[in-house]
Amino acid sequence: MRTRKIIGATALACAAVVTMAAPAFAHVSVNPKSAPQGGFQTLTFQVPNETDDANTIGLDLQLPPDHPFASVSVQPKAGWTYQATTTPLPTPVTNDDGQQVTDYISEIKWTGGQIKPGEFDTFAVS
Repeated sequence: MRTRKIIGATALACAAVVTMAAPAFAHVSVNPKSAPQGGFQTLTFQVPNETDDANTIGLDLQLPPDHPFASVSVQPKAGWTYQATTTPLPTPVTNDDGQQVTDYISEIKWTGGQIKPGEFDTFAVS
């Protein structure tokens, strides 16, 4: 009986932690809103912190699989680290240099920094 109570209390505590750690969704904007196909463009994501009582401590950017970018460069950001995830393309594409691209960057996650309440920051990729 005591073991069952301990397991129940542990499960409840884990559920509470997961609930409190749920991601927040901000009104992130991107500039420019479009880019020419086949060209290079720097995209800047403006991330506001719209809460009054918590810091924004990460950004998860997911790039579209139906229009993959053949090349992605991430601008380093002081105080933040990033991790880029690659995913295989269903069909290889040829880039502007004539090279075949078989995978693409599908996700970039920035962590380690913070955006305080009432502040914003920008993150850039090319």
